[in-house]
Amino acid sequence: MKLKIKAPPEWGIERVPRRVKELGFLDYFVLWSSLGVGLLVLEAGVFLTLPVSKWGFGLSLGDAFIISLIGSIIGSFLLALVGYVGSRESIPSMVSLRPSFGLLGSYIPTILNIIQLIGWTAFEFMIMGDAAASIVRMPWTKPIWVIILGLWCFIMAVWGPATVVRQWLEKFAIWLVYLSTIWITIQAFTIGHLNLDISFNPGNLSAYLLALDLVIAMPISWAPLVSDYNRFACSESRGFLGTLIGYTIANTWFYTLGAALYLVYPNMSVVASISCLFFGNLALLLILVDESDNGISNALVSTGK
Repeated sequence: MKLKIKAPPEWGIERVPRRVKELGFLDYFVLWSSLGVGLLVLEAGVFLTLPVSKWGFGLSLGDAFIISLIGSIIGSFLLALVGYVGSRESIPSMVSLRPSFGLLGSYIPTILNIIQLIGWTAFEFMIMGDAAASIVRMPWTKPIWVIILGLWCFIMAVWGPATVVRQWLEKFAIWLVYLSTIWITIQAFTIGHLNLDISFNPGNLSAYLLALDLVIAMPISWAPLVSDYNRFACSESRGFLGTLIGYTIANTWFYTLGAALYLVYPNMSVVASISCLFFGNLALLLILVDESDNGISNALVSTGK
């Protein structure tokens, strides 16, 4: 039976019917690896190798990779656990709070969640607009791009989560971002003559722990949304593993890449540093194509889809 998604609202806060719970391991691997990549994650990765004098953690690239890997595993495991509940109960994240907080009590975290979703969506639009303006080399067009990309995300939100995953991410967007990220990684390590040198310093333990906290925070930030998507899983285990593996790989990769880009171009923003690479603007464009799914995901949940 082919899944057809209606215009919003789809299922609202009701349990998702078994007949439409069709998303499997690959679907969630693609979805959460796609949500784990993005320009904001690259920007966060910069802080791992940014000197302490500039409010960073001053880690070596090897240390940044290890911290990114450990933090991604911890954060993604917790994220997948929350998603497991959504898969099992077939309900959104905020509805799953009702047994603990009660019906009226659950409205408080729901309202707070809507506010933070609006904030994340605004940040996504801002960085996407900045990237688009950088590609066309016209900084003054940023507000125009924000409007255009906002409209695009609205259209995608109308399609619904299953359609976004299977018709947009799996068939198109995720493969472009994989290719562009591989290209950026090769360029960064080649130009900067970088290597994953490990220089663990026990005396710098506080910096390692704070950096670990920063990495864990990214997957955890998706916890209020994960069940809204994982409730469409055909089985709890497939949704759990797809979420865990997909987000762990993407989060580790992009935090490490952000740390590497700072070492290559220490006086530039992530967007500007990517533009300096060979075919960098093309790679940035491909990442921008996939970046829209972050804005879409926030918009979908904040509108009740």
